Amino acid sequence: MQKLKLREIWTKMQQSGAREWRKYEWQRANRVKNLEQLSEVVQLEESQKEAIRETMKETGRRISIFPEYALLIDPKKPLEDPLGRGVIPTKEFQKVVKGEVYDPYALHKADYNINENEGLGITHKYPHTLRFSLTDACLYGCQHCYVRNPSYKKHLVGARPLEERLDAMLAYVKASPDIYDIILTGGDPLMLSDVQIRMVLERLSEVENLKALRFCTYAVIKSPSRITEELLGILDSFGRRFTINFTLHMIHPKEITMRTKDIVYDLLKARIRCFSQIPLLKGINIFEDVEKSRNLLKEFLEKIISARITPYYFVVKMALPGTAHLTLPLEKIQEIFRPFMQHGGEVPGTALTFKLMAAAPEQKVFIYPETKFHYDKGKKGYMIDIGEKEVFYPYEDPEFLSQT
Repeated sequence: MQKLKLREIWTKMQQSGAREWRKYEWQRANRVKNLEQLSEVVQLEESQKEAIRETMKETGRRISIFPEYALLIDPKKPLEDPLGRGVIPTKEFQKVVKGEVYDPYALHKADYNINENEGLGITHKYPHTLRFSLTDACLYGCQHCYVRNPSYKKHLVGARPLEERLDAMLAYVKASPDIYDIILTGGDPLMLSDVQIRMVLERLSEVENLKALRFCTYAVIKSPSRITEELLGILDSFGRRFTINFTLHMIHPKEITMRTKDIVYDLLKARIRCFSQIPLLKGINIFEDVEKSRNLLKEFLEKIISARITPYYFVVKMALPGTAHLTLPLEKIQEIFRPFMQHGGEVPGTALTFKLMAAAPEQKVFIYPETKFHYDKGKKGYMIDIGEKEVFYPYEDPEFLSQT
């Protein structure tokens, strides 16, 4: 039996309440970053190691797992564990199929980039809301994420420094009085230091028309140690100036621990509400088996509510190269969600604040029980009827998906 040295050390640290364990700097510095370290945290067969090694070589995918998250992965069956499947680059990621594109959300389409400069990280698709990428950095290792996807990264224009991004964004917003809501994203915006976050909030305070900010982050789930007393104090100090919300990325109810609940409670005390954002991933939180999917969905919503998080978005997965094995046809997803959206008897009413959403290039599209759509093989994606028009959503061919 393989000896899991790192896991034993970290488990003892966690159980003893070691001071370093709760320090974000220590967690960040001690991430699992290679196959050798991973093999000291979870049990892997030699054939599995070889497949992971080959995938990393062929696709450019990497490993990055914080210790506090690594201990949530089943050490005996990591490639069957939903969290392990989310962060380990297995051989399935090598297969690219029709319908997959490097930028399905059109974050790098000139029509939506301010000053036609992708390096500034500013995207404006909606009248009152601006999407602003504070950083391209993220260390959370989600294999389904566009930021982690090698095909996405190789198309990126060189990122501009934070101060230059802020200057351009503030100039644009000051000249656009209809904008009052800003989505702060990345990468992960909490990759910035506390000093940088304070500076960002101070600069944003200069703009009179800004009323609300949303941090889109995985930090609360994957590295709760990032939510320090210092950070909470900074956020709280701006609580009267802005409505500040956190949109929490998550993929499985197993991620919502007592530590998560404590952090969300601390954020609420600092006047910050938390909302869930969940990409739908086959084999992780949604399955061909409709009943199994609904049972997990019910469990997920119940745990979200118990953690004082408001259910927000369930997101149809983006068609990124190498991720078809995580995809279900849109018809199947609609079928799974139908009873929750029609009568809501499966869960308490407070859990039914969510939307089922596809982040199409042109706009977000909500999927309801009555929503009609069809797959267009020529365009390699779904045409979704939203009433006054059809919206294109790039997606893997459902005929291929039904064979996988």
